Amino acid sequence: MCVTPRRLGGCLATVALLATAGCGSQVKVDAARVGVTTHATSSTTSRPAPAHTATPVASQTSSASVPVSPCLGPSLAASLVSSDGAAGHMHLVLGLRNTGTQACTVNGYPQVQLRGAGGQAVPVTVTHDGDQAFPAANPAAVSIAPGESGSFDIGYSHVPVDNESCAQASTMLVLVPGDTTALPVSVTVDPCDHGHLAVSPVVAGSVGSAG
Repeated sequence: MCVTPRRLGGCLATVALLATAGCGSQVKVDAARVGVTTHATSSTTSRPAPAHTATPVASQTSSASVPVSPCLGPSLAASLVSSDGAAGHMHLVLGLRNTGTQACTVNGYPQVQLRGAGGQAVPVTVTHDGDQAFPAANPAAVSIAPGESGSFDIGYSHVPVDNESCAQASTMLVLVPGDTTALPVSVTVDPCDHGHLAVSPVVAGSVGSAG
């Protein structure tokens, strides 16, 4: 038993050393346990990740590989959707409706030809670099479902240049990219500047580039 102050000091020192040793041992054990837990969590989390992400990627690839046929003249109907003019400039929107039973795609600029009242060809100069009524745009594949429509824009000036005689047409023939079937549209067109017509690529919907 510790009685004297000297002995009491020795006892206290001994107790302190034992407490310190015990605490040091406990810290080492806790640190070891933390390391094992972190490693197990990391290992468990990393294993199922590849299997989880592989499934939707395969599904997307499979659906994207389904072929869609190009739109051809016999399954399309062309029509004038809208016509407006201002300051001697005309802007037309023409629609291409899918009258078939399957979806099809159009990619590119339609060909446009004009015919006079007697069926004679009217010379035109076609450009694809935009117009004051619509911006220039690169062609992109457009899918048209049965009963739905794609469309494109035409812009031209009907103000004579240098006393020229501007073209006069009552019918427009539209040929979709990659096809030779002409789709007739009854519309009065009188482009000046040597029959200049600005034509946009086909876009989705029935309102042209504005949509």
